[in-house]
Amino acid sequence: MNAPSFIGRTSNIAGHVIRSVVAYDEPDRFFSHSLADLASALPTPDAMAQKNASLRAVATTPDFHPGKPVPVGVVADVEGAVLPHMIGSDIGCGMRMVVLDDVTADQLSTPLLDHHLRHLFFQGGRDIALTGLDRHAILREGLPALLDNLQRKSTGLLAKLDLSRAWADLERHADNGAFACEHIDPDFADYAQINSEHRRDAILGTIGGGNHFVELGYVDHVVDGVFARTAGLRTARSSLSSTPVPSTSDSELAPQPKRD
Repeated sequence: MNAPSFIGRTSNIAGHVIRSVVAYDEPDRFFSHSLADLASALPTPDAMAQKNASLRAVATTPDFHPGKPVPVGVVADVEGAVLPHMIGSDIGCGMRMVVLDDVTADQLSTPLLDHHLRHLFFQGGRDIALTGLDRHAILREGLPALLDNLQRKSTGLLAKLDLSRAWADLERHADNGAFACEHIDPDFADYAQINSEHRRDAILGTIGGGNHFVELGYVDHVVDGVFARTAGLRTARSSLSSTPVPSTSDSELAPQPKRD
């Protein structure tokens, strides 16, 4: 009889019951290391109660592994609050491809492009700035409120954002990127000061760390014609692929596909 591929485990950390699906042959030390990371990330039940919130359930998936500030492979059911650090570093992780018009293979292979992208992503050249009003809008109402603000005032890279495309991209988000909260926790008082001063953000618009990437490609041969037509690809055409899915501001780094 074959041994099961996965087994169920139940743990109790930081006052919470953690239900896990674990690979049958996973070493205990790896699982224990991940649980220790999770314990340091979970607020206690008392801390949640002080905010009139609760952590109703926590589960880990078979790919559960160490990570900061929270391990990868954690699902948490939270009522009455949003816990930003529990989102983790892989939020929205997936693949997205953007077709680029009027970009040649020679343009993609130039050292100038490599220099430009390194400046944007690793040397502080992105120039993505939000006002206190922008950040407050994000926390109170979500992405639609941010786009409303950007229509009235923006600077740097966000001033070049195609807002009509950004609004269309909200359809990819749960609840169209909207969420409403009754108040903002005092811990976010500095972040969400209601003012019109622009401050540069160190995280917004990046692709994250680890194995995340942006890949520039050039089509020289089409294998699946149906998929290629659906994706808008054809030979002698360029594309940009990335993981995790980039924010709309990232797509401004390259020419955008033309719309009919």
